[in-house]
Amino acid sequence: MSPPLSARSSDLPDNAYAAAISALPDMTPMRLLRLLRDRAGGEVYERLLAGDAGLAELLVGDAVLHLGRERSVRLAAARELVRWWSSELAGAPASKIWGELRSAGATVVRYGDGSYPSKLGRLEFPPELLYVHGDLHFAEAPTVAIVGTRRATHYGIGVAEELGAELAARGACIVSGLALGIDAAAHAGALARRREDAGPLAVVGGGLDVVYPERSRSLWARVRSTGAVTSEAPLGARPLGWRFPLRNRIIAGLSDVIVVVESSRQGGSMHTAEAGNGIGVPVLAVPGSIRSAQSEGTNWLISQGGAHLALDVEDVLAAVALVAGPLALRLFEPEVRGARPGVRGARPGVRGARPGVRGARPGVRDRPDRLRREEAERLLAARSTTERAVYELLGDEEIHVDVICERTSLQLGQVVMALDRLAEAGLAMSYASGWVRA
Repeated sequence: MSPPLSARSSDLPDNAYAAAISALPDMTPMRLLRLLRDRAGGEVYERLLAGDAGLAELLVGDAVLHLGRERSVRLAAARELVRWWSSELAGAPASKIWGELRSAGATVVRYGDGSYPSKLGRLEFPPELLYVHGDLHFAEAPTVAIVGTRRATHYGIGVAEELGAELAARGACIVSGLALGIDAAAHAGALARRREDAGPLAVVGGGLDVVYPERSRSLWARVRSTGAVTSEAPLGARPLGWRFPLRNRIIAGLSDVIVVVESSRQGGSMHTAEAGNGIGVPVLAVPGSIRSAQSEGTNWLISQGGAHLALDVEDVLAAVALVAGPLALRLFEPEVRGARPGVRGARPGVRGARPGVRGARPGVRDRPDRLRREEAERLLAARSTTERAVYELLGDEEIHVDVICERTSLQLGQVVMALDRLAEAGLAMSYASGWVRA
């Protein structure tokens, strides 16, 4: 028997009913997906409120394909669950849950909504519902997850902060989990040098109103105000251990590239790396001392082929360029190339600031043309076919990366890496809005 239509209010959006279902006790992400996928939240809400036993079939799903005692036992347990949830909804209607969300300043985004991050569609089981503080649209920018151990060393903290700062300054969105250690350092670095169009993203393991760890409250607030904090857990949910592997899959799903800075072999970051490898997200790892327990996981990933080597920000940028397509062009814009002294990957004389007068390149223009040509030919002889093809398109007038891609039919990542190698050899340099011969 269905409840009267008045069980649903015309004043509430459909996502309010989905949120009320999500907040039920013992509701898991998989149960929520089985109930809601391809169904209106209000429809399922009404059926639950009425104690519709037919929902038990959805909850059991295809987990037990054969008929028999095992399926009967599971169906009986599912029917009990539906009855329990029916009484819970009667005491905590959707209007109450929705009012609490609005008071907390949170929004709800459901799979299939226009504002739902498209990258999460790569996951086998994308979250049906996301609770959000802030603006999720940054997830559509080039995204880099920087993850690692809570028990980070001074070395790991420094690397994570520098990578977060350099990538955010280029226009990348830094994704992490707001945990202590590497996560916190990566977001602190990103906040220090972020661009207005690249706010940080954090995925947490509990409700948005449950700050964990408590000492991260200030960082949490800064990420929320400049980017977004999101979770598939409802308000009030404690950050229990079983939620973190699920949280890590979302971090992987939101990312174009994952960088593991420090991790033990059993660390949560290894789950993130595994999830990334499972959906084709490039995983990079920063090597560490063989005597450091905090580097056991990263060194193992590299040795087993589960991650590429990350020695500096240029390695990360090259990986992003390979997967992010045209979006990655923003990471190579000259105005954000500025080098900070002491930060690895900022190569003086290659990516540093240049004089504003075109042609005023000390040490190049003051040499005879013949010697310059001979030196270039000698250096080019040691370069790859791809690098020589890119070099042939360079001249005194700047040429943009996407034009090089069009004229050579090379992929963006190949062009970017070729330009980097040519720059290292002293054959090319970024200038104005593109690249020129050095």
